[in-house]
Amino acid sequence: MSTSAAAAAPAPAKFVPKVLKQVSQNLLKLRAGTVVHVKVPEKMAKAPPIKNGDKKKEPPILLPVINLETSESQVIIVGAVLVDLLNDTYPKDGYVGRGFTIAVLEKKGSGERTYNTYNVQEIEVPK
Repeated sequence: MSTSAAAAAPAPAKFVPKVLKQVSQNLLKLRAGTVVHVKVPEKMAKAPPIKNGDKKKEPPILLPVINLETSESQVIIVGAVLVDLLNDTYPKDGYVGRGFTIAVLEKKGSGERTYNTYNVQEIEVPK
C-alpha cells in the first residue's frame, strides 16, 4: 500500500454511547452570586436519611436538573426558601418540565438560622 493511499483512508468512527439511565448525578452548588440556567425533569424529593453517629439529621431536599449550559444531569440541594418559592408558584409539582434561571442573591440570618435569597425566572427551554 502506498503512503498516499494510507493517508486517504477514513479515520475509524468515534464511539458515541447511548445513555440508558443516569445512575449518579453531580451536585450543582448554589452559592451567593451564583446564576444557573436549568430545566427541571422531575419533582423534588427528600434524600435518604443521613446518620451522624447517634444523631439523625433531617435529609436534604434534592431537585434534579439539566444544566442548560452544559447539558449535564445534576442535582441541587434546595433549601426551604427555594422549595416554598417553587411549590407556591407552581402547585402540584407544576415546575416539572419548565426551565429556570436561578440567581442566589445573598445569605441572610445568623448562626444556625441562615438562608439564601433568590431571583428565579421561568425561561424558555431550547429544543
